[in-house]
Amino acid sequence: MLIINFDKFLSDRNKVWGYLINDAALLQYGLQENLGTADTPTTQENTIYRAGIDLSHSARASGHVKFTSATTARGSSETCFALARVTDDPQECFGKPPRELIDRLKEVLKTDKEPRWYYW
Repeated sequence: MLIINFDKFLSDRNKVWGYLINDAALLQYGLQENLGTADTPTTQENTIYRAGIDLSHSARASGHVKFTSATTARGSSETCFALARVTDDPQECFGKPPRELIDRLKEVLKTDKEPRWYYW
């Protein structure tokens, strides 16, 4: 019988490298920038998505950043600007971007922290 150590599987694969972004902050940014409304759950999700796209365009990173979700060590799911991804599927993987792109994104996100690895 083949037994898979799921903890080892998660630690080795299916990770994203990037920044967790608070959905409430993205929604507020989107509303301030007139990117959408918060009238319904669907329009809120659309506004959050548009805010993420707007921020990645502002950092001139739209071709490199993937707007996805990630799972923290505590198990909560958060929105993530993924700059790199490692998975079992080679077609889903993408490598780290140039340093200048990371620095531009840090400036747009107003952080001095480096990107981190999260479960995807």
